Amino acid sequence: MKYKRLKCLRSLRDSIYRIPVQHLVAALLILLITVSTLAITGISYTLSEQIISKKNSKYCIDILNEISANIHTKLKEVDSLTTYICYNETIQSQINKMNHAQGNSFLYEKKILEKELINMTVAIDSLKEMTILTSSGQSAWISQPYPDFTSSSPILDDLYRQQGSHS
Repeated sequence: MKYKRLKCLRSLRDSIYRIPVQHLVAALLILLITVSTLAITGISYTLSEQIISKKNSKYCIDILNEISANIHTKLKEVDSLTTYICYNETIQSQINKMNHAQGNSFLYEKKILEKELINMTVAIDSLKEMTILTSSGQSAWISQPYPDFTSSSPILDDLYRQQGSHS
């Protein structure tokens, strides 16, 4: 057994010695080029993946910051509008009239208030719906009516806790 291995190794050595030097150099060069190409490709792939991942993360963060700034701007618009509504004498007077009106008179006062709200919000594209709820439980809206409030509504409870402040 040992003799067979030894004979095999000698045979291999003799075959290598019989190969011309040019062929050995060419084989070594091909091996060297292949290994270095694979190494460079692997390193390039890893670096490219890291760079793309960082750029993608930065892009997502930039988008989120932009969205946050836009939301903040829209909230400021809505806050400004609610402040305007709170201090606008025409609207407050109309809400008062609605509180004390009944029947057809109420519907008339409500229509006047709704027209005033529509005129006021025409310049604000992002405002699609608005509901004003009076202390008597009546509401006026633009676009879609808000669902009926019940006396146990959590929204009403929150509004009453605010005691007239913006919400």
